[in-house]
Amino acid sequence: MVPPEEKRLPAHPRRIEVPLQLGDEFFRLIYADLAGLDHLRRGEQETMAGDIVRLGGQVARVTKPARFSKCDMSRWREIFELYLEAQIFFSTHERDHGPRSADRAVQQFKFFEDEAMRRNIRQQFKVPGSVPAYDQFLLLNKRMLQNFRFQEINRTALTKILKSTPKPACLPVSRFARTGADGKQSSTSAPR
Repeated sequence: MVPPEEKRLPAHPRRIEVPLQLGDEFFRLIYADLAGLDHLRRGEQETMAGDIVRLGGQVARVTKPARFSKCDMSRWREIFELYLEAQIFFSTHERDHGPRSADRAVQQFKFFEDEAMRRNIRQQFKVPGSVPAYDQFLLLNKRMLQNFRFQEINRTALTKILKSTPKPACLPVSRFARTGADGKQSSTSAPR
């Protein structure tokens, strides 16, 4: 039988420090990973920009007023007013102005979806192309929220990695920032 004092865990967890001897290599790896993430972000941004332009064309077709035909201009106007009211990605209210966090943006988008459902907007469309356009609008926003969360997670991870870098190690960050991941002279600094 183990005595009771040996069963107890220490009041404070032990801290183990591993010296970072290869500072250049560490920052090269981070820089290469950040460059890969930036490439991924740019590709996704281009894809989404194309999707937004196509969606704009769809909405323009279903809201175009024509003689003796129906259009959904008033419903789309209501959707966009509600979307602006929800302030999903950015707030203009005095109390909480500025960009939203990913979690808060998800909450605001949920508010938008719930309110649109409560108002029964989807069922009020008259033009057949409006329903697929509305569904595409929702999917595009969900993708933007995923990308926003992904960027927020990466930003937090990088901040924590850099904060946990041992201060006494005197890592040559400034020299690395001048040379870049490939070791060649660069006119730009490492991404933040």
